[in-house]
Amino acid sequence: MARQVYNFSKIRKEKTKAGSDALIMGIVALIIIAALIIYAIITKGNVGAAGLLIYVAMMLSAVGAVIAYRSLRNPNYYGRLLKVSLMMNAVCFLLTIAITFYGLMPD
Repeated sequence: MARQVYNFSKIRKEKTKAGSDALIMGIVALIIIAALIIYAIITKGNVGAAGLLIYVAMMLSAVGAVIAYRSLRNPNYYGRLLKVSLMMNAVCFLLTIAITFYGLMPD
């Protein structure tokens, strides 16, 4: 039976730039959502073509969530920023879907 050689050196996990990118996408999506809600309140629901920005926020949050999720699945990366950005983008995505479905409901 051969002897096994053990290496007890610490495995270094890297911080990833994807976490900060996903967080920036989530913050931008949240700013768009907040601006559209405030604009809809001021104009009493007559948002017009500016309402299409909700789809931009939806795409930003979806792409940010996918980026954060893929980085979390990689065993060489770690970071609290990845988890925070994944949760933030998921909440933004669900919020945009709720707003979209609320806007499609008849009066």
